[in-house]
Amino acid sequence: MNLTNVDIDKYFSKLDNAFNKMALEKRLEIEAEHLKRIKTTKIIRFYTVKENKVLKVYAKVFNNLTGELKEDTIDFWELVKRVVIVDENAIIGDNTNTTNNNINNDNNSVTDDNKKIKKDNNITNINISNDNNINTSNNTITNISNNVKIYEWTEESNAYAFLVENASDSLKMYVKLKNTLGYFKLNRELQELFDLYADSRPNVVKEFYKYVTLNKLLNHTTGEVTCDEKLKNIFKKEYFDFNDIDEMIEDKLEIIDYCTIEISNNNLNTNDNINNLNLNTNDNINNLNSDNNINNDKKIKMFDIEVDCDDITQMPILFENEVKMMNKKIEGNKMLEKKLLSTISLLEDLAEDPIQMISKYLILEKNIMGIKTVYFEDLNVQSALFELLMGKKE
Repeated sequence: MNLTNVDIDKYFSKLDNAFNKMALEKRLEIEAEHLKRIKTTKIIRFYTVKENKVLKVYAKVFNNLTGELKEDTIDFWELVKRVVIVDENAIIGDNTNTTNNNINNDNNSVTDDNKKIKKDNNITNINISNDNNINTSNNTITNISNNVKIYEWTEESNAYAFLVENASDSLKMYVKLKNTLGYFKLNRELQELFDLYADSRPNVVKEFYKYVTLNKLLNHTTGEVTCDEKLKNIFKKEYFDFNDIDEMIEDKLEIIDYCTIEISNNNLNTNDNINNLNLNTNDNINNLNSDNNINNDKKIKMFDIEVDCDDITQMPILFENEVKMMNKKIEGNKMLEKKLLSTISLLEDLAEDPIQMISKYLILEKNIMGIKTVYFEDLNVQSALFELLMGKKE
């Protein structure tokens, strides 16, 4: 296969991005181990718009650092892995016409050939009337049973639409976050012990250290922990080594659940207050809020999800002088390179004219490679050098 320069540049560009991502993740892991990982809160806002028989879903990301909602430059798909909308009690008809549509087996969606993705960057003026600028799908996308329909939104776009002509009274939207901070859900015993629902592994270890220290259960000399009643119920042990805590909590941490939003189809067709909706999430790190905004004939509902993520604009410096051993190694290599170049030059002069080289560097300068001048003033040394030169000349 012949690759052009453009293809090679694209390949190396992707490779460079992959290495940068790996380096960033490694640095964040080091920060987490030092408990210096800086996080910030982003708000993902979903808009659901019901127009006739079509339900449209929009998404925006906001920065809530200063308390003022400002649209963030971070992309929606940098925080979200997928969005799934489920109609569990839908009445599915016999209409399976997908003419002029392409079925994507990867995300089980149907996308019209003539419709393109458009990212709406205007937060105050949401375009909800142009059906040609968003991804669409019909109501026969995925039927896992006779009364269940699933719509999966995995395309990199900020809008999605699907038909809800025969939708039931309740739709559920499941949001899978990328969880870049590596949060885990604590089991029930740890939740009650720390009054904490979810956190990263280093922070859980920190909470354990705080607990055993404040309750004077840790022997700082031996590292042995004496379990109280709560710890006995969790670990089923009388004593344990605190150095083993990372392995002991392995089965106490669970994967973060999907964030669940229940949307009432009846409320989408009426002007009822949004408070009638039932919002539920299993993730303590995601706080759901909702609001209601009616714009003429458009029924718009808003759902906010607060997400903790890394603040890569405020990266802490873990090593004030960078990596000292690395700098020392670089300086040592530079000195070695300089010494090697000097030796190469010396050997080249010796190969070209040995007598002139010895005369110049040993007799005239009398100082090379750390040998003192007094050494060359020794008559025995001079006699030996003379015999060496005469032998070379013969």
